[in-house]
Amino acid sequence: MGGAIAAKVSKVLEREENQDINERVVGLLIIDVSEGTAIEALPFMEEIVGKRPSSFKSISDAIRYT
Repeated sequence: MGGAIAAKVSKVLEREENQDINERVVGLLIIDVSEGTAIEALPFMEEIVGKRPSSFKSISDAIRYT
């Protein structure tokens, strides 16, 4: 699902900025976890997601957050 979100954000940026995405995005890195690790993390996900900001002042702030 992370890859789909990244692709969607890239297209939104391209449309909103009216600029070729290749001029804005230098690279994209997606790190995936194995199924077992993901299942083990499920009990903690609600807390983790609940602590994330609902918005960022800028794209740079969002990148720094990750």
